[in-house]
Amino acid sequence: MEGLMVETRIVDSLADLDALGPSWRALEETQPDLPFSCTFDYVAAWARARHGTTELAVVVAEDHGQLIGTLPLGITTRRKGPVSVMELAFLAEGDRRDAVLDARRVSPGTTIKALLSASLALGVKARRISLRYLPAHSPLTHHLLRSSEHNAQVRPLVELPLIELARHPGFTQYRRTIPRSAITSANKMRRELGMRLEVHSPVSESLFDELVAQHRRQQQVLIERHGRHERRSLFDDPVRKRAYRTITVGNPSALAFVARTSAGELLFHELAWRRGGTVTAWNTAYNPDFAHHRPSRARLDAIEWLYADGDVRVFDLGAGRYPWKFELTPSFELAYDFSAWRGDDALGRLLRKLR
Repeated sequence: MEGLMVETRIVDSLADLDALGPSWRALEETQPDLPFSCTFDYVAAWARARHGTTELAVVVAEDHGQLIGTLPLGITTRRKGPVSVMELAFLAEGDRRDAVLDARRVSPGTTIKALLSASLALGVKARRISLRYLPAHSPLTHHLLRSSEHNAQVRPLVELPLIELARHPGFTQYRRTIPRSAITSANKMRRELGMRLEVHSPVSESLFDELVAQHRRQQQVLIERHGRHERRSLFDDPVRKRAYRTITVGNPSALAFVARTSAGELLFHELAWRRGGTVTAWNTAYNPDFAHHRPSRARLDAIEWLYADGDVRVFDLGAGRYPWKFELTPSFELAYDFSAWRGDDALGRLLRKLR
């Protein structure tokens, strides 16, 4: 039997990334709980959307030429205080970002050590390494936390509330756990607006554009009417919009929960990914014209649909400590942030203080 021989390399072109696709997809098939945001098709869409603004730096680990792990990173320019710095970070956005590992062939710790070592070596090009939205139960997070060198560079970032459907026999029992006011709001919308839920998978291009417009309009209304100047739509960024369009339109793994009035007016939407037994929400918005009806509570109909589907174990509500999420569930996980500055010169010491 051949001994272990772990080698790493950096994939830095779209052509080489495409060549990695079959091996990466095969690795995904062995991991039903792998977040959708770590799949090859998701990462590749971001690589193409960011082509020309982000340098590919996908770290690959192989044992005797067989893929055992990837850490999909990229190098881009970021503003930090008064200066611009080159930053090494995850290539794709998402509330769960992680390495993809083959634990059957090589221990996760061995692969993570090799991937991280190669990543840190890229500090020659990047002043800062920033790995955000690391899952709490990730071998990568565990490796960083148990390292005396990196432990202090890892910090809790944000909560990820999730509904564990199996905690209740069905939707009727689940509904007893949420505030009565939420149920009352949903019933009122059905009665007064004729609210109905549509579930779309895949998502058409025209529907995607309609939901993007609603999200942008909601954020604009929050700015103009309520002074919420910190609000932005992720679709205002053409790179993000291009990536999400590629991943969503026509993809059978994409879900759209859409609530409309009896007249067909859009009330509320939730865009989500489905992989294995998990549905992960990543974008939501409501029609500001119906704000007094609390249209986001139409989400209860989406949860009822998930219970009826029968194959969904977890409804991941996405990152964010919003009260409405904790109305729906007491369960949550934590995402972590790893940030390290490279370089011992005067600029490097200054940048560390600007963390």
